[in-house]
Amino acid sequence: MHRLTGALAFFDIGNTLASVTISSSGDRVEKLTVYPYVPGVLGELRDRGARLGVISNRGPLPAEDVNQALEAAGLWNFFEPELVIYGPKDSPRIFEQAAAHAGVPDHLLFVGEDPGERAQALLAGFLVAPHPQLALPVLEQHAPLRYVRITMSASRFPGSMPARTGGPSSGTCRCCPCTSRARPARRSTRSRGGGAA
Repeated sequence: MHRLTGALAFFDIGNTLASVTISSSGDRVEKLTVYPYVPGVLGELRDRGARLGVISNRGPLPAEDVNQALEAAGLWNFFEPELVIYGPKDSPRIFEQAAAHAGVPDHLLFVGEDPGERAQALLAGFLVAPHPQLALPVLEQHAPLRYVRITMSASRFPGSMPARTGGPSSGTCRCCPCTSRARPARRSTRSRGGGAA
């Protein structure tokens, strides 16, 4: 196990580290429900010498409220406060700003579920990963992640899928900690470089 000294990983918050519940008035974070694997992933990265930060779009919410929600969820202490950066991720600008705050790390990584945001990070020279559990492999390899995403409809394989998914009648995904509603399945066997999904 080699040290990750010189590596810096930035994470998106919503749908990457946690699901976010916003108040009905839209003016505060009611709750961050941290995905169960996240503390272990962040802890291992930090213990191995990587610096950790956040790049996330907080929308109209005050930065202090989002920071307090991270603290209440037990995530704030994983991150260096000067590396918590909020703003839209619709251009390379915020990633370039984050890199400037970081000094001169050997490797910059952005972890986020949105392929468009990862594309902007790539344009700014970052490595990218679509899931927190893929951060360590990307940093260890110092290379773009290449993967294939395969999805299929549980109804096409009625006897083989219910143990891993909610099955066609439940409408709830149980194959991962996302707790999301099942979406209509798409077939995809595309292999993409750079982590875009």
